[in-house]
Amino acid sequence: MFQQFFLLSSCILGLNYAADFEKTAICDGLLEKPGLNILNPMESKTSEKGSTVILQCEFGATPQATITWFHRGKKIEKHRAANLESLLMKNQIGTSVLLSKYRIDCLDESTAGEYYCQATSPCSEPVVSTALVTIDRTKPTENSCKLRRNASNSLSPPIITFFTSSRVETPEGVVQLACRAEGNPKPKINWSFVNEDDSLTPVDLTLPEYMQLQNGDLLTVADETKVGAPLRCTATNQLGTAYEEAFAFFMEP
Repeated sequence: MFQQFFLLSSCILGLNYAADFEKTAICDGLLEKPGLNILNPMESKTSEKGSTVILQCEFGATPQATITWFHRGKKIEKHRAANLESLLMKNQIGTSVLLSKYRIDCLDESTAGEYYCQATSPCSEPVVSTALVTIDRTKPTENSCKLRRNASNSLSPPIITFFTSSRVETPEGVVQLACRAEGNPKPKINWSFVNEDDSLTPVDLTLPEYMQLQNGDLLTVADETKVGAPLRCTATNQLGTAYEEAFAFFMEP
């Protein structure tokens, strides 16, 4: 099973699988009822001019969903669903909790306004969470945003923008845990197990049970020695570190 998983994964890594999926390929194999719902609505924020603002949305999704960000009705960022796992499984539970963040590096009149975060899936109607970002006029500051954006060498610390925080699957199932990060320089992504004493054990990517994709996602099958152990995705560049923790639960439907 593990060897077949490894070989099949290796063969399809170069495919643009998201574009080629049909609805039946993902939805018909679900063992649970498909659905999308907002777990934590986005919060509107007011901050001073020139500050950094981070927006966050969280969805429950069966199967995993694509998250798209909009500002004033214009698409600004898209995170494709972690659905390579569907190519590797005939039937799946497919239940997940998805977290997405969007960073406004420098708040001014051009970046203030309405934002919305949309979750889409071929198996359910889209759901949207909205927030209003406004400038705190009681704290006037010098607007340096234009200079920052024009700087060709503008650096930024890592932020994990799309993440699978929990995933439920059958004991023989394949799980894809999303972890996409942004920053300048481009962050390096590593996966580790979190031990009971909070120490970290790196995921052994030489084992056929695990494979890290180029986008940072981790493919895994049930590992009896690590069932229930939280996994940490860490994104690092020279300006700092960001991390999120995930749980993969393997159980009968």
